[in-house]
Amino acid sequence: MQETLLGIGGPSSKVDEPLLQVCLACRQGSLGSVYLNGFADSAPLHSTSEAYAASRTTFYRDGKLAFDLGAGGSRPYRPMPLSLPLAPRPADYRLVWDFAAQGNAQSPSRTEWTFRSGPRDAAARLPRTVQCADTTRPCSFLPLLFVHWDLSLDLDSRARAGRRFDVAFRVSHQEHQARPTGVRATVEVSYDDGQTWSAPKTATARHDGTFTAPITHPEYSEPVRWVSLRVKARAGDGSTVTQTNIRAYRLAG
Repeated sequence: MQETLLGIGGPSSKVDEPLLQVCLACRQGSLGSVYLNGFADSAPLHSTSEAYAASRTTFYRDGKLAFDLGAGGSRPYRPMPLSLPLAPRPADYRLVWDFAAQGNAQSPSRTEWTFRSGPRDAAARLPRTVQCADTTRPCSFLPLLFVHWDLSLDLDSRARAGRRFDVAFRVSHQEHQARPTGVRATVEVSYDDGQTWSAPKTATARHDGTFTAPITHPEYSEPVRWVSLRVKARAGDGSTVTQTNIRAYRLAG
């Protein structure tokens, strides 16, 4: 990972390309290595090191809890890197990450992945600038799905109240992995910080692989000024992702 380090001793204030990347979510034998960053966007080099107000990671193997990582020591545990104990045979897995930023603790996020993986999965095809934990043997991709939002908001992260709004997003695998096929997705919306949710609305797939689902915002009022979003997506191989963002954006009256 290459970062900007301002001031004396820093290499540069500009990051143009990574020096060397590690596979984001891969397995070698019975070990899965996953790197999760809660403060990033769809561009590989866009991230920040903001502190977490809360972070909890739970991992299930064939329906049974394998570990539960809550707050450790004086800081919440950051799942980067995260080592997953995988079974030495094909198995079903569930990974759940709840976190909130220290600067915005009222907007927590929850992402839940389900996937199936085995030690004989096809080897990952990686460029020479990307490696797995053990560089002496091949690794395979873990089929995690990721949601990339593309919301038409103003510079204050707001949308107009009382109007139609298109919730747009993309569902992908990690970088360097083939695009998922047969993806279907739904969108839910909440105006009371996730206490109640709308019925799931089927998102329409576009030719470029993105999805969109139209919703209609209510009129602005003090109790109804935050919009929370939830996307559920399922790929043709059975892998799923459910991402919930509380207070994803605001309404403008």
